[in-house]
Amino acid sequence: MNPKLRLALQLLAVALVAAITCWLTGWLLPERRGHDVVGSHYSIHHALDLTEEQERALVGVEERYEVRWKELAIEIQQANVELAASLRRDQAWSSGVAASVERITRAQGDLQKATLEHVFAMKPHLTPEQYERLLDLCAESLERSPESPRGH
Repeated sequence: MNPKLRLALQLLAVALVAAITCWLTGWLLPERRGHDVVGSHYSIHHALDLTEEQERALVGVEERYEVRWKELAIEIQQANVELAASLRRDQAWSSGVAASVERITRAQGDLQKATLEHVFAMKPHLTPEQYERLLDLCAESLERSPESPRGH
């Protein structure tokens, strides 16, 4: 395969994974500057019809997730900057490009794990029906993601 075509396809794959991760985490935790963590989860909390007591109980869960989400978002951003520098410098698939892609992939995987751990950490504070609804919302989101074979 032509090296330029291979590089273009690899970059497209990285961009697709980044877009999917951003979309999924944006759905679960839309970044709203100036709002608290519970406020940024309003749509999900609303869909689950949480009580005030549940909202209060989830504050710590939400805060821990927000800290981890921000750490990983910074990691992904820094890795993207590294990748951009490697592309400009090397202008081909290189060890620098590969290392940046690996760093991005690792951070995106960690972000997806953190998001799922966050969902599972909510379970003790939800009724069985609410937890089932939360899992359904997550599954529906994954099924609608661009990487889904059904593509919707």
